[in-house]
Amino acid sequence: MRGGEEPEAVREPPGPSPDGAPRLACLKAITVEGSRGIGPKAALPLQPGPGLTLVTGRDGAAKSSVAEAAELALTGDNWH
Repeated sequence: MRGGEEPEAVREPPGPSPDGAPRLACLKAITVEGSRGIGPKAALPLQPGPGLTLVTGRDGAAKSSVAEAAELALTGDNWH
């Protein structure tokens, strides 16, 4: 993500939903531009729903950049 840009994500307030149930989030796609290892805009479509999603690729394929974009979209912050 470039500095100051907001990730393309729909955010709801943190915490449980009004009925007390935990909120669930499913990503439909991750779009990254100008991040480490990614120049022009690149999109990774995802199958939304429960389960495990693996992102695989060769060294230098920007897997970590995709993971950091997902973290930023879901939490509003990055560990790095």
